[in-house]
Amino acid sequence: MTRQWGGSNTVHLWNPVKGRAYEVADPLCTLKDVFYVINKDNVWGNIQPKGTLAAINFNLSDVTCWRPLLSQKMIDEYTIQSPQSLHTVQTEIDWARSPPKESKARKMEEELHADLRNKMEDWRNEEQQLMRENQGMNRKLYQVLKRLERSAHFLEVFTQEDLHKELESYLKGYHVSGFHVNRPYTDIDGIVEEIRNSDIHHCGALPDDFGRDDTEFAHAVFVQPFSRHIYSVWVAAACLSKR
Repeated sequence: MTRQWGGSNTVHLWNPVKGRAYEVADPLCTLKDVFYVINKDNVWGNIQPKGTLAAINFNLSDVTCWRPLLSQKMIDEYTIQSPQSLHTVQTEIDWARSPPKESKARKMEEELHADLRNKMEDWRNEEQQLMRENQGMNRKLYQVLKRLERSAHFLEVFTQEDLHKELESYLKGYHVSGFHVNRPYTDIDGIVEEIRNSDIHHCGALPDDFGRDDTEFAHAVFVQPFSRHIYSVWVAAACLSKR
């Protein structure tokens, strides 16, 4: 939480994962309630009646809204002690910047792409359906994801119209449905589960009376590495049915 002092006295709430700030009245704010606020002076408990985020009074000096959880006696006792007597559960952090690891990013792409390919095949087999992969669309989606990453950092403009131009040759011959996700890397299982929950493997036309099925699938993974072992993971999945 940060406060913009001055005429507006605006409070911003931050999403630490995406690095995005929201005003308390923003309906898109991902935080829905505040129970505690911690600053250099104390830990403050919110004693206001439950309501909307925008209705919270963030004036910590208002005793009708916030209650300090550390007494002055406790604060004084810790203040006069030497730093060596204070213990922390935080592990030591190496703040030195490390270069982005391109080789690890490419390896992550390969592993996640293979894992998704196997999972899609398993999910289709559960429904007694074949898994046909469109390699050309895989390559095209990979280029799209790279452009989306650049667009997210304002390095280029990539609009819906640009997307249609990229996929123009496929849109002429196929009905295409799909989506993409962008997540900071934590583990592969969570990303795979998100793809399954999208139900993309159930898309496409049903087999005809002779058991023929022209449905194809494509997916791509792009990983952008950053300093300090941070990775931005992009995944796209699509279903193609011939027109």
